[in-house]
Amino acid sequence: MTQKQQRPPVVWIVQNDIRKDFAPAEAYGTLAEIFYGTSDVAEPDKLVEHARRSMRNWEPGDYLLMVGDPSLCALCLAIALEFDPTGRVTLLRWDRIKRAYSVLPLDFNASSAPL
Repeated sequence: MTQKQQRPPVVWIVQNDIRKDFAPAEAYGTLAEIFYGTSDVAEPDKLVEHARRSMRNWEPGDYLLMVGDPSLCALCLAIALEFDPTGRVTLLRWDRIKRAYSVLPLDFNASSAPL
């Protein structure tokens, strides 16, 4: 009996921009873009469909690199939660002061007291 071999983590780039160097993010996994350049927010159904299709291989342990249009970042976070039954998503974001990526693990199933 063989166990399913786990693939290396993927860093899902929300909105790729050729003017930015994402090479440091490769330290966290293989890079994969969801959106490229600008996206027409006038057709939100197509954005959702594209994000679902692009992220269909999302697995727990992957990273979501939050870069680009905030509405696309929110959309991709929601899609990641659809594909991840654990309710956990790990964000990767650029820290301008440290000039490095920082990891932000989020657990949407954790019970916590209201603010």
